[in-house]
Amino acid sequence: MAFHATYKQTKGGNFFDGMNNKGQGTAALVNGNGPVSGFDINEKDGDTYKTEWSGDCYTLTGPDGKPVGYCSGGGYVVPGSGTGRFAGLSGGGVWWGHGLPNGDFQVEGMDFMEK
Repeated sequence: MAFHATYKQTKGGNFFDGMNNKGQGTAALVNGNGPVSGFDINEKDGDTYKTEWSGDCYTLTGPDGKPVGYCSGGGYVVPGSGTGRFAGLSGGGVWWGHGLPNGDFQVEGMDFMEK
């Protein structure tokens, strides 16, 4: 799977707000359940850093009787991967997400970063 997103920072300033995120991962799902893992490249104004992540997914029945996929997990900044403003960045956090009716997958998270 491949994906892309734009970050919306809601607390702690705007260091990450508007960051472009591209990544790819793998999933070993059976009936919508199983492990996922991958990596992201995060970029803002030409400066980048890489994160690696993993988690688990499961499927529940939505209010309309259709299956809805959910996933959650954690990730961390790959040491030494930061350039420019992200050089020396470290940390990690947790993420969670769910499938949307239009086929997109909405992900939110909480990260603790240090430079």
